Formats: sequence, C-alpha cells, structure tokens
Amino acid sequence: MGIFDTFKKSSKLSKISKVLGKEYTDYELKKLASDPSSFLRDSFNEDPDKRAKEREEHDKALEELFDLIESNNDLKRIIDHHGADREKLRELYKILKREGICLWRRGHFVAASTLAFGQTLDYCLAAEKKGISYESISSRCLMYFKNNETGEIKF
Repeated sequence: MGIFDTFKKSSKLSKISKVLGKEYTDYELKKLASDPSSFLRDSFNEDPDKRAKEREEHDKALEELFDLIESNNDLKRIIDHHGADREKLRELYKILKREGICLWRRGHFVAASTLAFGQTLDYCLAAEKKGISYESISSRCLMYFKNNETGEIKF
C-alpha cells in the first residue's frame, strides 16, 4: 500500500469513526458514569426522528467501515486467511463494543480501528481461534492503541 493509499484509508476511517464514535465522547461517558438516570432520561426525551436519523447514519457508517476493510488488499488477505467474512466482522465489532472498547485513544475510535488495521485485525481473529477470551482480546487491542504501538501483536 502506497503513502497515498494509506492517507486515503486514514481519512475515510477518520470520517467513519466520527459517526460510529459520536455517542462515546469522553463527555458523554463521564455524564453516564456520574448520573446514569439523567443520562438515560435525556436520551429517552430526544426527538425520535433525530434518534432514527442518527441510527441510520450509524448503520451506514458501519457498512462503510466494512467496505473500507474489504477493499484493502492487506486486510482482505487477513480476512481470507482466517476464513472470515463481513458477517464475522460485524459479529466481532459487536463483541468489541460489548467488551467496552468504544473509546477514543490517540485519535482512534478503538472499536473501528481494531478492525481497520492489519495487526489488530489479525490478532483478534487469531486469538479468537486460540480460545482467548473476548475480554482479553479487547483489552489488548485497547492497550495497542493507547500505547501507540506498531507491528505484530505477540501472544
């Protein structure tokens, strides 16, 4: 992948992440942690049309993330190597979110970036086959981005 392709991928991932990670800003998470009942009350009082539009934007961004991943030759080779497909990526994204890596670290919305970078995608798919818990997989990927690591993730 050339430098132009890398910049193009990074730019697309940034736009996608802003939509996917919109509800997970530090402000929103702190608000949820400090006063869960008011956070939920505020969420339920939002305009239903606005919520529907945001859900539609989120779903579209998620499909764009999968398109981005599948259009990248390096990532496609990793997916094929592990016998994965779009549905597997969708399942993995949901698991990562459930395990709590819907956080921003060093400019990355970790749940999305984990799937969009070869090192972390390969690690997730390989670790899952080895029976490593999703909690451990998620934690390791979070630390990868938090510590600004590069290169292969060792077991």
